[in-house]
Amino acid sequence: MAVNLAELDAHEQPSDEMRAEWKHFSRLEPEVLLRDDRVDDPRLPPEESGLHTAGIITREQIAEAFSHLDPEYESHAQSDAPILIHPILPGPPSTSH
Repeated sequence: MAVNLAELDAHEQPSDEMRAEWKHFSRLEPEVLLRDDRVDDPRLPPEESGLHTAGIITREQIAEAFSHLDPEYESHAQSDAPILIHPILPGPPSTSH
């Protein structure tokens, strides 16, 4: 799904259906929300979460980014991190899975 950013309206209001969904989820207790099958959990492995892996950010890239915040944070980068995408959200063609 290609999207022209110039055509997007940052002030567009969500549909009534989307507002109703948001209202439903915003009123759920956190423990109930986490058990709802309609909510994708990025903490699960991609094959269980509904998300797809589009690539990775290497530990070295993360360490470098952390070091720009403060050199002592560099050691907090412990492993590579996946770049996750959701199949129904638009994105550039390079995010194919």
